[in-house]
Amino acid sequence: MGADAIDTAMAVLPPSLPLGFVMNKLRGKEGDISQLPPTRYAKAIGAALGVSDTVGQLDKSVRRAMDLPVLDDWTAYRIDTELANLAATGAITADEAKRAMISREGPAFAMAERREAEASAFGVAGGLTFGTSIALYPEGEKNLRDMQLLYKAARAAELDGDTEALNTFFDQNPAYEARLALYKNPEERLRNFLTSSIWQKWMDMPSAYRQDVQQALGYEFDQAFLNKETRSYADIPMETLARWARTMGEQIPSKPDTKPLPVDWSPPATVQAVQQYYQMRGQLFDWPAVSAAQSEYYAIPADDKITWQTGVYTSGAKKGQPKFASRTQRDIYVGKHPELDQYWTWRKEFLKQYPSVQGYLDEQKVMMGDTPPTQPSPAAQGRTVEWPPEMARAVVMALTTGRDLPPATKRKVLADWQAAGGALSWEQWAAGQLGMSN
Repeated sequence: MGADAIDTAMAVLPPSLPLGFVMNKLRGKEGDISQLPPTRYAKAIGAALGVSDTVGQLDKSVRRAMDLPVLDDWTAYRIDTELANLAATGAITADEAKRAMISREGPAFAMAERREAEASAFGVAGGLTFGTSIALYPEGEKNLRDMQLLYKAARAAELDGDTEALNTFFDQNPAYEARLALYKNPEERLRNFLTSSIWQKWMDMPSAYRQDVQQALGYEFDQAFLNKETRSYADIPMETLARWARTMGEQIPSKPDTKPLPVDWSPPATVQAVQQYYQMRGQLFDWPAVSAAQSEYYAIPADDKITWQTGVYTSGAKKGQPKFASRTQRDIYVGKHPELDQYWTWRKEFLKQYPSVQGYLDEQKVMMGDTPPTQPSPAAQGRTVEWPPEMARAVVMALTTGRDLPPATKRKVLADWQAAGGALSWEQWAAGQLGMSN
């Protein structure tokens, strides 16, 4: 008889308490071994007398001695329900509730344990008095059920094409995240918590620190987490998620000993200058429009030009021959978009004052893709390699800030440089590869 069949039989014709205890122990289902009646009564009396914590610790000691989980599954679920209710009333935050569900300790968890004991005491008293258990309907439960209606409406709106409906709902009702965590197993809770924490830390970081973290966490972080085309949170090992979150400064519930990766943090002055750059750019220019125009500009081949006849030579060796003039398509484009020239003038002056900022700028990858000029410098000649964007960003930062390249990136760059002949210094050669020489 399989385990499912046994579960069905025990539900329909439950065996005696000792037999059920033994069967669940042998089947590895210790979480199904609930509290014994004397324990429930003792906790009820303890809750009534205000000493539920003491009775609860005695119960945990007994279960540990019997090699059982400290909490049976139903008690653990009721405590988690109280955590969600506490979040719904504002007594704790949704983040505190989710942390407590994972760590099973701390002030929030102790508060939920006491509330669960008090609710159980009320149920036991009802059973002894009326012959049937009575359940409380706390304020938090009512709030969560109201939120559930809004959550369902947001889900429906998302299915109808409103991509921001759920984000808006959770912004307005963060406590409901704790409610949803009730229905996940411990590993899913931790994975969701880590994923959410990494994104929150990432969004709160100054732009320069984001690039520092990207260099420290490497290619896997870019592809498995940030890149929406390739990421898959479920496939990232839990230890890797924990390490990333810890590197960003997150304290990991249930994994307090996780070590962060070393990060070469940018100097505070550079971080401030990068933030100032973005702030001023947004104030002085219509950046979405300028950015679009800049991308279109660099999409035009640098040597694409038009030529027309302006007349004929009237004297000299070329007398009688046609005279021509030419202009690049890029020059023509800038003439139609004077905002580009205004932006580049401002940008040049800013970078002259703060040269270390260049490697951090979000449009740098657009400008790095520029086709070399018609007469390239010696460093740019023989340009044959193509580096992934994250590697190119690391090289630009090294060239403009003097910082060391990450080890894997440095090995790749030096190998490419040596394969190209190594006639110049690797810095000059790399600058030519990125179109930075002129």
